[in-house]
Amino acid sequence: MSQSELIPMPSPQTALQVFTTEGGIDPLIARIRSEVDGFTADISTAKGRAEVKSFAFRITKTKTSLEAIGKALAAEQKLIPGKIDACRRRTWSILEGLCDEVRKPLTEWEEAEAARVARHRAEIARLYSLPASVATVAAIDAATAALDDLAIGPTLEEFAAEYAMAKDTALRELRGKRAERVRLDAEEAERARLRQEAEECAAREREERIRAEAIAAERARAEREAAERQAQAERAAAEERARIAAEAARVEARAQAERDAAARREQELRLAAEAAERRAAETELRVKREAEAEAARVAAEAARREADARRRGKVNREAVAALVAGGIAEEVAKLAVTMIARKAVPHVSISY
Repeated sequence: MSQSELIPMPSPQTALQVFTTEGGIDPLIARIRSEVDGFTADISTAKGRAEVKSFAFRITKTKTSLEAIGKALAAEQKLIPGKIDACRRRTWSILEGLCDEVRKPLTEWEEAEAARVARHRAEIARLYSLPASVATVAAIDAATAALDDLAIGPTLEEFAAEYAMAKDTALRELRGKRAERVRLDAEEAERARLRQEAEECAAREREERIRAEAIAAERARAEREAAERQAQAERAAAEERARIAAEAARVEARAQAERDAAARREQELRLAAEAAERRAAETELRVKREAEAEAARVAAEAARREADARRRGKVNREAVAALVAGGIAEEVAKLAVTMIARKAVPHVSISY
């Protein structure tokens, strides 16, 4: 019997009987089964795992030796190849099963060991990739806290040094990334603040321009109306003077025709003309004063409207500020106050 084989192999004289007789191989298999049943090993130690490998190899070697003997017999005994082949297949199957049975604890240990190593490798790779997976300051802080909580000790087994290196590398990258993120966030916040200030300034300028244009338009309208009234008064005075002149001419013509009565009525006509001129002058003065009074009223009304517009603007801004302080976005607050001021929101009004 070879040292690598589990049992003595059949001799050339007995091999034919073993492989051709029904059940002739069973005693050999029983002996192998007995050897397997009597084999024990501690797979928690390197020595025990080596013993399992060696014992499984001896079963495989025994299987190979019996297969070789059977194949030789099959070649020699052409008349009984079917029986020999059936015996070979049966023997192969049984010994294959026994080999798997013996090796099963080692196989399970190797699989568990591979899974354990894979878990450690995956976790170490995750630590190295952690800085690339976070973008915000909050996420970076959370990742840093998680790394700080990672204890490097016996629980990490033989990978403790690799864990420590991955932890240090990830922490260094996270701290650098946090500083850069804080800087970028501050720059973005400053840009947003400047944009908001520019927008607010532009909005105020638009409001002031619109208000100034409205005041100028109102002033122009008042001046235009005053000029129209002045022109009307001047036309009326001119018409009155023309009428008086025509009347005087007619009187003068009649006086010329009635020379005898002219002397007597001359004084009366002169007095009438003077009275008419006084009335015309008084009418012109009254119209002028009315035009000036109307212009003053229009200017006062424009000033009142401007003051009212300023007061309404102040009330609206205070309302927007109160809404913003209550947590509403400024643009939404402005839109809400504008709609209320326009009476576009039922049952809601602003007291000016």
